[in-house]
Amino acid sequence: MIHYNKNVFVSTYTPFTIYSLCITLLWTGIFILVFSILRNKKIVLKHCPANILFILLIVCITRILLPIEMPFTQAIHCDKVLPPIRDFFTMPVIKSPYMAITLGEIIIFLWLFPAMLIIQKRIKEYIGFKHIISIMPASGNKYLYNLCNKADIYNDMPEVKIIVCNFIKSPSITGLLHPVILLPDIQFSGGGLFGIFMHEIAHYRFKHNFIKLIMEFICAVFWWNPLFKKLYSELSHTMELQADREVCLNLRNSQKKEYLQAIAKVAAANIKTPNIIPSCSSSILDNNDNKKLIQRFKMITENRHKNCKKKHLIFIPLIIAAFLLSYSIVFQPYNEPPNKDMKEGMAVIHIDKNTLPVSGFYIIKVDNGYDLYGPDGFLSGITPGNLPYLKGIKVYQDRKEAKKEVKPGS
Repeated sequence: MIHYNKNVFVSTYTPFTIYSLCITLLWTGIFILVFSILRNKKIVLKHCPANILFILLIVCITRILLPIEMPFTQAIHCDKVLPPIRDFFTMPVIKSPYMAITLGEIIIFLWLFPAMLIIQKRIKEYIGFKHIISIMPASGNKYLYNLCNKADIYNDMPEVKIIVCNFIKSPSITGLLHPVILLPDIQFSGGGLFGIFMHEIAHYRFKHNFIKLIMEFICAVFWWNPLFKKLYSELSHTMELQADREVCLNLRNSQKKEYLQAIAKVAAANIKTPNIIPSCSSSILDNNDNKKLIQRFKMITENRHKNCKKKHLIFIPLIIAAFLLSYSIVFQPYNEPPNKDMKEGMAVIHIDKNTLPVSGFYIIKVDNGYDLYGPDGFLSGITPGNLPYLKGIKVYQDRKEAKKEVKPGS
């Protein structure tokens, strides 16, 4: 039978919970591992343009930034595994007359406190580097600026400051709004330098520095998860592939050869002394990973950076489908809410599974969820995830169907 009182409990839609965060970490880990495997496959890079790989990683980052439940998310209630785990983490381990601290709260503190320290450290490093760049004199070589303007084939770059210095080992671009191109004190050929400028301008056009800044924040928050470091590494490499693609689509074969020679010179210079720029800046060579460097060379020499717009129509719908699929389900513990979570003025429904519900209770499906009705009329709205708590009550698909079967005053 059903018992209810004047203080009726009905849960409201809560987009973010610890369970939605857990399912987000699960899906993100799957995406990272799958991407890392596919990126190393020659056949994948042959048929999947660098832009598609970049979009896939952006979708992965978006999934991290939105650890929520969508209106279409289906809750799978586990009545054996999750409730004991939840009770273990919500059980007070430190008690006093004034407060009680649970194991879950301790874990959250041990998680967030180091994250705040890492974020503070990264901000100080970036501010310090920006200060150094601001006081360094710009190059007076007009040839560099003319070549940079020529490399800006879309004419959408703001005024650029070019700095040539010894402590920079790899050509880089920094700055989110006011770009600064940093060049090492290395002799490049005209074609090689032209490709370098085009590469760094591509980084700015695609907002790679801004994306890296977001990824740096994510890595700081999830400092304990090695998969996010893997994601950052894959993101940096994919950005280099995307920038290489922009260069190759606009260079002649002879210029591509000079561009490869320029990258080789940078790699040789970085063997002795690693490049020192903040992680939210973009360099032509982020690290000296030989496998990734060889992959970049093969992509250029084998002319794999082709403009295949038709393939975007195939891969992008698949990426969007995978993104939406990750929001399809969430695992939650199956139990009735505790008394401390019940709000004043709402109803508590208890159902005896051995008997049929009392006549007069029914549910009508509406746009935003479901409405619960009792003998005295409308009680409150409920979300799809709470339907298992009301199992046994008749559910009507619309008000017309309910009007035909429900007798007035029943």
